[in-house]
Amino acid sequence: MRNGGHGIISYSFKKGSKEITIPAMEGETFDLPNSFKSITPHKAVKYGKPEGAYLAPCSGGKGNTYSVKIEALSGDKILATTNLTSGKY
Repeated sequence: MRNGGHGIISYSFKKGSKEITIPAMEGETFDLPNSFKSITPHKAVKYGKPEGAYLAPCSGGKGNTYSVKIEALSGDKILATTNLTSGKY
């Protein structure tokens, strides 16, 4: 499920924002909070999961690390990139 297998979503916010709080969201649904948009749905339907924009971390065995890649974009230009570990199972 590497490289976007848990889904790719975008989040838009106002230019000049100094602080951004990402709300918790339910997985396995396309009913996303305001300002979110599904770019690529998760790929776990082949494992029997319902369709959706995002698949939350779940233990498929021991030794899994879940992370998100965060990119700041302006149009198609990547301004900055960072990674955030969201869980280890």
